[in-house]
Amino acid sequence: MTTRKELSEKVETLQNLLVSYSTGGQVTDAEYKQLRTDLLANPTIRDRLPDCVRTCRDLRQFWQFIQPKFPTYRERRTYLWAEFNPILDMLESESRITAPSDDRVTEIPTTIESDAVHVAHITEVSRRDILDYILSRGKPFTGRLETTEFLELVWKECGIFGMHYELERAKQDLWQHTINNYDWDDKYLLYQYFCLLECEDAQFLCFLEKCVHPVVLSKISDIQEFTKEVNNILKYDGYILESRKKISGKPVYKAVKCQKYEYDWDVFICHASEDKERFVEALASKLRGVQVSVWYDDFSLRLGDRLKDKIEEGLARSRFGIVVLSKYFFVKKWPQDELNVLVQRDSFNRKVILPIWLAVDYNDVFTQSPLLAGHVAARAEEGLDTIVEKILTEIGSG
Repeated sequence: MTTRKELSEKVETLQNLLVSYSTGGQVTDAEYKQLRTDLLANPTIRDRLPDCVRTCRDLRQFWQFIQPKFPTYRERRTYLWAEFNPILDMLESESRITAPSDDRVTEIPTTIESDAVHVAHITEVSRRDILDYILSRGKPFTGRLETTEFLELVWKECGIFGMHYELERAKQDLWQHTINNYDWDDKYLLYQYFCLLECEDAQFLCFLEKCVHPVVLSKISDIQEFTKEVNNILKYDGYILESRKKISGKPVYKAVKCQKYEYDWDVFICHASEDKERFVEALASKLRGVQVSVWYDDFSLRLGDRLKDKIEEGLARSRFGIVVLSKYFFVKKWPQDELNVLVQRDSFNRKVILPIWLAVDYNDVFTQSPLLAGHVAARAEEGLDTIVEKILTEIGSG
């Protein structure tokens, strides 16, 4: 017996087939006739099928109907979606009532690690924010790949989203509409073609992984920028993209679950006040200039603030702690108290401390703190540009 879910998939396949055919895609008459016969044989949906399906016995008749009535591709797509929406809505609503709510994620092929598929749900708000960011970049989301190459990448590893037909035909459709006619823009592809608002979390995350894969984005700076912006949205839904390995020296990101920490700052700068003018102030300004959110007392404290409370808040709600180690640092109590908080987080969570050595060497640090001497550190003499680049790398992978 055909289930509601199977019926819904057949109806959606028929819809996609007719949309493809009416907009220049390659479709065989046999496919149409078989789907039409199967659906008309089902008494529960026969009368709900669009009139054009019930009356057009083959594709020739369908073309004679739609070609003069709707002269543009856009009009044809809009008409067919409107005709199929009522029956699809009916079938999908009934399927949600009768089918288990968690039986779909396991049906799709995905590269997402098992710990990433859990109870968290990526909201429509987050999805729209991420898609709007991708579109606002002013660059193709397919990177250096052709659209058909990118399709093949996500098709094989992320599942087929809302597309229920063969890869080769999908590639032909994309060529027709993104190269030959160019009537499908990136917004249409993301929202309509890949169905990224409606697809499973696993598919959505896999799609994002492919967007930042080194095969797609060649520049590390582009990969880091993308992951930083996306992670700032995803983290509220319990996911982040995290660097797990490298290919040709470039990071490969995987979607993993995370605690829903609502960090207010990317970094907290722990330092001695004597080091402000000669280094820390310029570092904080440089980081802000590249869109890193910084907790730095000159930026973050306001008249009347309780100093201890605000610093504790900054330490708790910052993803990383930049620790500027100098001779002044080691003789001041306050920055070392801050460091103790960061050390506890570094031990029980993940890497949190990002040390910078300012006019000190290994022996100076080791004498004061053997633990800190074991951390790979940036050195002030490397210059602000190099240090900021290293910090951006850690923020992107953490």
